[in-house]
This record gives sequence, C-alpha cells and structure tokens, in this order.
Amino acid sequence: MILKDTQEPTSQHVADLATQRVKLPALALIGVFGNETNPAALIRGHNGEIQRINVGDTVAGSLVAAIDIDRVILAKGAQTKILGLPDT
Repeated sequence: MILKDTQEPTSQHVADLATQRVKLPALALIGVFGNETNPAALIRGHNGEIQRINVGDTVAGSLVAAIDIDRVILAKGAQTKILGLPDT
C-alpha cells in the first residue's frame, strides 16, 4: 500500500506566529505542563539551556516554590521572584 502525503501546507498566519521572535529575559519561563498534583515547567536559563523543573528544584540559586498555570514562583531567602509566560 502506498500512502500519499495529505498534509496541507501551513497557512501564512500560522507560519508567522510560529516563527515570530520573542524577547525573553535571561531567566525565562517557556511553558507549564502536567497537572495540579504534579506540575512541571520549562525554564530557559542564563546560558540559554532549557531545563525541566518541578516544585522543590533549584534554578539559578533559587528554590522552585510553586508552579501555577501561567507562572513559576522562585524563592531565595526572604525574596520571591515570579516568572510569567512571555506575551504573545
């Protein structure tokens, strides 16, 4: 059996959205996934490396205190930092 490629070309609008540049800070939240009992996130570090994180992990010297649907909360001593998803 020969299968034909039935995939339609990507529309210009979708291609434009997928290839747009987003200016990110040195430490940036890339995405959040998982569920309420086991959330995880992807963080881009200062060196550009992407890291999967969970609550309790350490990122850039800070503790991952919480992962929410659109943000990660980092704690370092008495200070907290919130990383939100980039604007699109």
